[in-house]
Amino acid sequence: MNRKSTCWLVLILGCAVPALPIMAQSSACTTTLSADAQAVSNDLAAIAAQAGAQGFSQAVQTLAKDLEAILPTLSVPDQQLVEKFLNDLAAATASSGPGGASITPSEKIVLTNDINKILVSSGLTSSQINTLSNDILAVMSSLSGISTAQLQVDLQKMVADAKACRLR
Repeated sequence: MNRKSTCWLVLILGCAVPALPIMAQSSACTTTLSADAQAVSNDLAAIAAQAGAQGFSQAVQTLAKDLEAILPTLSVPDQQLVEKFLNDLAAATASSGPGGASITPSEKIVLTNDINKILVSSGLTSSQINTLSNDILAVMSSLSGISTAQLQVDLQKMVADAKACRLR
């Protein structure tokens, strides 16, 4: 599970559920919300186990080790290149752009070239870029096939149950 998913889950669990006056609710609400929380917990454990079994931890450790070796050799990237990338990214994701809010294949090429220029301007060699690219691909492939569908279903049920308890 990535940081964004974890933050989203914290937002749901940390804001929606505790804000409810659970103690004042009926025993049925407490039991239902407890079961929902357990289902979400089980889903998260299953996702973590699957990612671990697919080598996620090892892939992240390899990426971190390679980054630690490369970072001391880098300089600050060319700010004009960074600004160009940010402008191109803003244009590519603007709803008024060619692909609407979606990035088109030609925009992807421009953004990829922008990123490569930034990396080179910071002193990264093509070998180092390839190493980091391969590390990132390994991390991403270690997550492939992991479904969060059941987690989404259980979170939606928890929110619906919490809303129903609030209305009682």
